Amino acid sequence: MPVDPDPTVWDYLKTLPERRRLQKLKRLEEAQALAETSPDSADLNKPSERLASEAQETLNQGAAQPLKLTLPGLAKLGTSWQTWAFLAGMLVYLFTRLIQIDKFPIYFFCDEAIQTMSAFDLIRNGFKDPAGHFLPAYFQNGGQYNLGFSVYWQMIPALLQRSVAITRGFAALITLVFPISLAFALKDIFKFKHWWLAPLVVSAIPAWFLHSRTAFETALGASMFALFLYFYLKYRLQNRKFLYLSLIFGALAFYAYTPMQMVMLVSGVLLLVIDFRYHWQDKATLLRGLLLLALLAAPDLWFRQTHQEAIKQHLNLLHSYILEPTLSIGQKLLYFIERYLRGFDPSYWFLYNKQDLARHLMLGWGHMPSLFFPFVALGVWQAFKYWRRPENRVILVAFFAAPSGAALVEPSITRLLMMVVPFAYLTCLGLVWCLNLVQQKTIYFKPVLATLTVLLALSTGWMTFDALWNGPTWYPDYTLYGMQWGGKQVFGEIKDQLADDPQAKITITPSWANNTDIIGRFFLGDPLPVQFNSINSYISNLLPIDEKTLFVLTPEEVDNLQKSGKFKPPVISSILDWPDGRPGFYFLKLAYVDNAATIFEQEAIELRKPMQDVVSLFGQEVPVEFSRIDMAKIASAFDGDERTLTRTLQANPFVIKLAFPNPVKISEVITTIGSPATQITVTVKRPDGSQVEYQAAVEQLSQSIRQLPVIFGKTEEVSTLTISILSIDEKEPTHVHVWEISFKQ
Repeated sequence: MPVDPDPTVWDYLKTLPERRRLQKLKRLEEAQALAETSPDSADLNKPSERLASEAQETLNQGAAQPLKLTLPGLAKLGTSWQTWAFLAGMLVYLFTRLIQIDKFPIYFFCDEAIQTMSAFDLIRNGFKDPAGHFLPAYFQNGGQYNLGFSVYWQMIPALLQRSVAITRGFAALITLVFPISLAFALKDIFKFKHWWLAPLVVSAIPAWFLHSRTAFETALGASMFALFLYFYLKYRLQNRKFLYLSLIFGALAFYAYTPMQMVMLVSGVLLLVIDFRYHWQDKATLLRGLLLLALLAAPDLWFRQTHQEAIKQHLNLLHSYILEPTLSIGQKLLYFIERYLRGFDPSYWFLYNKQDLARHLMLGWGHMPSLFFPFVALGVWQAFKYWRRPENRVILVAFFAAPSGAALVEPSITRLLMMVVPFAYLTCLGLVWCLNLVQQKTIYFKPVLATLTVLLALSTGWMTFDALWNGPTWYPDYTLYGMQWGGKQVFGEIKDQLADDPQAKITITPSWANNTDIIGRFFLGDPLPVQFNSINSYISNLLPIDEKTLFVLTPEEVDNLQKSGKFKPPVISSILDWPDGRPGFYFLKLAYVDNAATIFEQEAIELRKPMQDVVSLFGQEVPVEFSRIDMAKIASAFDGDERTLTRTLQANPFVIKLAFPNPVKISEVITTIGSPATQITVTVKRPDGSQVEYQAAVEQLSQSIRQLPVIFGKTEEVSTLTISILSIDEKEPTHVHVWEISFKQ
């Protein structure tokens, strides 16, 4: 026989809703009394009005008053119209992310392909990187360790059949957390009635629209940043246990995208300082949080210990002013401030600009909608006006921390994309303030709210249509320095060619995109059934050409080979047009002219003649004679900057001869070289005519540039210095690369 519950407990439970209603009523009366003494009582951001609004809402619910604006039948489902509006907004967001995701953006970039391919390689190698490290924190991309969590996120696509839609689609799905976290923060933390507008606000942001449809790690990093902020708000205003989730998602943002590392460091320090009293009140949670933070930081700290040159190499490849030896600390600080402030430039964000690369722009659209500017400005004003409210301080911290990562190098939208997260919060703050004002001052609130909702949805719809319909012809440069169009199309055509003839020999030019071998692996698999070689190699050198080899060349390269006079008219197999209808890629067969050997012999005689110039060394103008180069000037080898590079056109060794007008004293020659095994021979000619030779070599390969010193063992007086830099394992014709040559006296 069932036992009745304890009468005391039962009575307590039955009267609990009524007692809570009475408590809210008391709070309402107190708040209204406080509001009457305030000259600005219409502002819901004021504590008194916010309290009164919450109390009145609870009171109405406790009095069992009918729900307003409830759609027929939804009350029976227990779901409010706001929830259905939110779900509809999320459908708009998801639809505009996934529709024809393989067609826009019109390129498929190497930085997208490498995410999936790095994940594939990781799984294939037993979850070890090429160096044998298990579950590495970072992965290489273009000679720098700038990939992390994004590779692990692509592990599922790596196991599936490779396609642009799957790689991009899986990356787009994670961005759902941005509008979701924003909406629930507005609902649960900011207590905004119109929280359901959040997905439509995020959907209408052009910069986010474009990049959330790619597999670039920048959108992933910004999405993790949004989750970090959401759970920090939950920790600060609801439950301290949310600190752990905040730290976890902050770490994922840190490991997702390199500029996010500076952003997370600045955010963490600022939040620690401004909320220190709150943190300190619960020392146990704080201690556990610090222990978790140490655990999350361990992979990065271990990586920094084992790859001490990684940060320097990364900044060097990005040409950061941080490594500029001629700048003082004060000058570098000014550079940082100038670039940091650029992250807040309204004209950059709210007007169409040409500062970024074309492939990161939407023609005619600002990075943020122009109509959002007044709402963002109002949001900033509200956040500063009520800065004592913890939630406002958190958003301001995110706002001021977001540009810090981009300020270390040259700001661009990819490095500034995380700014859209605080921008979205501020837009909603300003938008809700305006809606509250309309609701209080007019009787047309519902039409205004409906119109706003429709306008946001239509704006997103028009932007999507414009991108899909007009985007392919927005920008006329489809080459390396433009859109880098052709990954899916070129390798799709090659796949068809190989299907018809599996034994076909195909040589494709790599000049139209970055890291075309990575894109080729993505579409064609391993081992690659094609060769990558520039037509310039065949123009500069007499190389064997199989009559069955099919070359894939750009229009510029076809023009160059015809102008060289070394080839017979090409036999064109097919032409792949660019999106605007112009020829983009030629599939053709080549053959040298009958007297090609004579032409190359005459050309070789001319190319062996050294070049001459003058460089400034030791306070004097020094004549220099050197092997022919095809990059920069010879002075870049003596400018004290390891970021500048010069290389031979085809000579190996790279010979440089310096004739000093006045003899100088030298005890060591230091050359900054690349990864190949290298031998350097230095011949010293003294003023008395005698000569001595010194030599040094390094046979191990390297993943980064390095210095190879030739030490004399004593100080030599030098009138003529000849430096011969030999790539040991490479034969002519080849490029010998030199980043810097310096001397010790």
